[in-house]
Amino acid sequence: MKHIAAAARVDVSTVSLALRAHPSIPATTQQRIRSVAERLGYRTNPLVRALMIQRRTRSASPYHGLIAYVTPHALDYDWRRVPSHASLFEGAQQQAHSLGFDLEHFSLTTPGMTDRRLSDILRTRGVCGLVFAPLIEPRAPFDFDWASFATAALNSPLESPPLDCVGPDHYQQMRLAFARCRAYGYRRIGLTIRRNLSDVAEGRLLAAYNHEQALLPVRSRVPALIEHAENSAVAPPGTAAWCNRYRPEVVLASTGADGAAWLRLLAKTRPKPALVSLAVDEHDGEIAGVFINAVQLGRMAIDVVAGHILRNELGPLRARRSHMLAGEWHDGRSCPPR
Repeated sequence: MKHIAAAARVDVSTVSLALRAHPSIPATTQQRIRSVAERLGYRTNPLVRALMIQRRTRSASPYHGLIAYVTPHALDYDWRRVPSHASLFEGAQQQAHSLGFDLEHFSLTTPGMTDRRLSDILRTRGVCGLVFAPLIEPRAPFDFDWASFATAALNSPLESPPLDCVGPDHYQQMRLAFARCRAYGYRRIGLTIRRNLSDVAEGRLLAAYNHEQALLPVRSRVPALIEHAENSAVAPPGTAAWCNRYRPEVVLASTGADGAAWLRLLAKTRPKPALVSLAVDEHDGEIAGVFINAVQLGRMAIDVVAGHILRNELGPLRARRSHMLAGEWHDGRSCPPR
């Protein structure tokens, strides 16, 4: 800090306060000092900062810092009531505490909040790492001071900047579901998928489905039903007509917590197909499908961020890295062996 103070012509204490975005230092002075620090290649070591906090608070337990769990959801979307989202946070919280970090939730959609304002708040609070919750809908690139944080995104790869992404192995997920259906004697296997979900999965669900379809005899192939329009219906509006036309023996779909509603819908079609969920929230024995362990995904995200913090690797990557978790098959009455 001495070199920064000399270059900026201020005291070392002023540099220390400015780099922590302390309100006693004018914003223009903070920006000038940060610019000098960046030019000189200075990077705050989050572990040193955490050690100073531990000393000031006289805490005997190891403390490595504060990680923020950032949710970009609309105010009317109660993510804590969605099992998969609540499980992601639960896993992240468990792993953060086990590694000596605190995890705190921050919302990007509280009244008056902007990306830049939250970024400043997090820096002032001494946050060293960020975990971004899954995006529910597309949005503009985040405007954060990325150089101040170790960051990972859950489920939804961010377009810019390149960051670590932790999520399900969608390709394996589809191939597992397809293989189990074939093993159970189903020949005509269909898929219904919303365009936004396909985009979040970066096309891997459709790629795996098309790969498996190409290996089937022509008479057994079923084209996927892709719903492009956004709507609040449980299933894509054309599902019944698609079933009646292509007569799948089993339907693969991302049902979430709406498995019962899907079963009622499919029972009204002529083929009355079996149902396999590509995202089983919990195993109650009713809905067969692929279980994605959201608690484990949350833990993985913390492991990624903690690793960056321990190596003092802050800011975006040169190229995005993906960390994927394989799904597990759960039997259910919705897809019995034939």
